[in-house]
Amino acid sequence: MEQLSNPEGSYALDFQVPMASSSVEGLLARTRSSINFEGDLQDMSEFVQWCRTLIPPHLRLIFCDEGMNGEVKVTPPMTAEDILQAFHASGG
Repeated sequence: MEQLSNPEGSYALDFQVPMASSSVEGLLARTRSSINFEGDLQDMSEFVQWCRTLIPPHLRLIFCDEGMNGEVKVTPPMTAEDILQAFHASGG
């Protein structure tokens, strides 16, 4: 994890998380309103599910791909498998 100190930059934090099949690499927006990341889709769904446990339930969390082809509103009771299935069902 590396804190990014450029006040003009869009991102505040650069991170890499080792997962089962890959490393999820990402950037936390300076506004803390989005996290951009990449990695194996199963690993990313598990990472998103973990993020959901940290974000208050009243705040919206959406998991989508870069092209906005698939989009999932991630709610607190969803499992990583639920997220992955919903993502595929939405066109992702």
